[in-house]
Amino acid sequence: MLSRIKNWVGNHERNLGGWKTRRKIVVIESDDWGSIRMPSPDAYRSLKNLGIPVDKSPYCRYDSLASEEDIQNLYGMLQNHRDFLGRPPVITANVVVSNPDFDRIRESGWSEYFSEPISETFRKYPSHSGCLKLWNDGKSNRLFYMQSHGREHVNIHRWLELLREDFAGFRKAFDLGCWGLSNDVYPGLSQSIQAPFDLEQGEELKDHEQAVEEALILFQELFGYKSESFIAGNYIWSCELNKTLSKCGVKYLQGMKYQKLPRLNGGDREMIRHYLGERNEYDQLYLISRIKPKYTGTIRFGTG
Repeated sequence: MLSRIKNWVGNHERNLGGWKTRRKIVVIESDDWGSIRMPSPDAYRSLKNLGIPVDKSPYCRYDSLASEEDIQNLYGMLQNHRDFLGRPPVITANVVVSNPDFDRIRESGWSEYFSEPISETFRKYPSHSGCLKLWNDGKSNRLFYMQSHGREHVNIHRWLELLREDFAGFRKAFDLGCWGLSNDVYPGLSQSIQAPFDLEQGEELKDHEQAVEEALILFQELFGYKSESFIAGNYIWSCELNKTLSKCGVKYLQGMKYQKLPRLNGGDREMIRHYLGERNEYDQLYLISRIKPKYTGTIRFGTG
């Protein structure tokens, strides 16, 4: 019992100085909109038949681009519910604005990365050409509000390295238009390729700064407004990126109460604990969910 009390106090102590309200507020956030994970049921079956255990990953089983019908069904469900002012719920949709351009990457011999905007990705899929318009319609109708989740959801350096090495089934997946083979598919995979802002060498930071700038510029081109918030893929990003994000107009940093830092030079991963309403040196506000990550590494306190 004493241990449980200590854990409870520890989990709440850091939040004591955070923002508080007596209002009953439900916040609905959803990540990864626009990102390819599993291209199609045919690709999923082909990968299984090739001996790649994609069935071990719930993301590989279920995560795919939402079609026009999916989005319309979602909007219909949201419009069936209203608050006391008669307003429907609104989803904060954290979107990536591009996906890998598989043809151009293959032509480079997996030595260079090329991307395509999600508008082009949607045109290539059978029931998705109107998705971008539906997203914007959802915003106009106060159902769907897009914010930035980065440029793409793949760690470019690691992915290209795995492709050049022809590691396990990555090239087979690549040929099927799939990149998202994760640690639950290959437990021996030491580093996740789902974390676009994780890095092993400090010089990769310049690429991440460029990716952030391009993501936020393309976001404004696609949706007609700047994203004021940002959530890093897999909740991993360097504190140094906050300056670039601030310069591009980002005022809010979404995430869990722990910010995961990149594991430089193969060292242990550190984490910084944040609380709701905390501000950093660029006056950016941390918006914290209550999801608790499974983690046993080093934690330090303070703004990033």
